[in-house]
Amino acid sequence: MSAIERLYTHFEHPRGPIGSLAGMMMAHRGHNIRRGRWAVERLAPAAGARVLELGYGPGVTLGEVCRRIPDGEVIGVDTSPVMMRQATRRNRSFIRSGRLEVHLGDATRLDPDVRDFDLVYGINVWQYWTDPVEVVEDLTRRLRPDGRLALVYMRPPGCRLTHGQAATHLVDQFTAAALTRITTEWMPHRPTAVLVSGVAVR
Repeated sequence: MSAIERLYTHFEHPRGPIGSLAGMMMAHRGHNIRRGRWAVERLAPAAGARVLELGYGPGVTLGEVCRRIPDGEVIGVDTSPVMMRQATRRNRSFIRSGRLEVHLGDATRLDPDVRDFDLVYGINVWQYWTDPVEVVEDLTRRLRPDGRLALVYMRPPGCRLTHGQAATHLVDQFTAAALTRITTEWMPHRPTAVLVSGVAVR
């Protein structure tokens, strides 16, 4: 495994000192910040929305969503204790106010009571799922009627999957999950990112 590939594993599941460094990089790199803000602007969660972020990392986007919907409810799930500590420190005021909950957990194995969301989104998490078709279907069932599922992909170092390929796969998986009003949007900044979203109708 190359040095780049070893570092890449710490972006997938940050752990130890290198994982802490990866979290700081994710929190402070300009293109990561732009991508998160762009995604939140495109998703535009409504006032009072119940929102779930999958793989919140250092918690930057969690804070963006909390600021956007001060009367909403935001929950974050991430597999990394290192990222949970960073996200908790970064968003302590939102947590203290009861507007934000951060949890350790896996998007592929969510508890049954994690449900009834107006918006579920994840940024650069989908490519790590072993069975994304099954996960997308499960996440769809956790949406309220007219709730929205959105996944953002920005090609990380060492990953061969292109943005176009990712967009095609995501649209196919959203279609298989019976999501409607599926859209594909491209971030106008460099490096680019693609956001695919769909709406649950039940």
